[in-house]
Amino acid sequence: MGYVPMYRTYLQHQIRQYLYRHADMPPKAIVLLALLIPETASDSQDSCSSQETSNSDAEPEASISRQDPEASTSEQEQEQGAILVGTVELSFAASTRTRYLTLNAPVNCAYLCNMAVDANYRRRGYGNILLDAADDVAKLAGETQIYLHLRFQDAAPASLYKQAGYVSDKADSFLVRLLGLDRRYLMKKQHR
Repeated sequence: MGYVPMYRTYLQHQIRQYLYRHADMPPKAIVLLALLIPETASDSQDSCSSQETSNSDAEPEASISRQDPEASTSEQEQEQGAILVGTVELSFAASTRTRYLTLNAPVNCAYLCNMAVDANYRRRGYGNILLDAADDVAKLAGETQIYLHLRFQDAAPASLYKQAGYVSDKADSFLVRLLGLDRRYLMKKQHR
């Protein structure tokens, strides 16, 4: 059992090195995370005066950072207390996404899939942050459109996507129910 922590540390180092070396290469798919990082004692002392004037209902701030593989142990330990609030995958290649019987997104486009926000953190702006971050990444990749699938019965996500600028492009026929599948929309957002 003594080798497990050593192997874990070795594996973390190898993965970090790989990601750092390949960070500038265009990806076929990317996974974005929304992390809630608790304030440390020093952070809360520095922000005491700003907390009095801040609005508790304000939307959380988004930040995108690339971690240095040589980061200090204390920085890594601080991030271990982070809470995973949400995640979304953005695919740029058809080879990285599931093919469906109906309503497939165009082959050469960005496709947003597998978006999820923890039930305890919904309706706090994290879904919007993930969608905005996915939009920013797609624009950086030169994409002019993003597609996604939405099941007919998912009213809350439908509202979120429509508010973010997605419109229904196509819809499944009622006949897919004969195959035991849920009816879905293929939604699209056009970038300007």
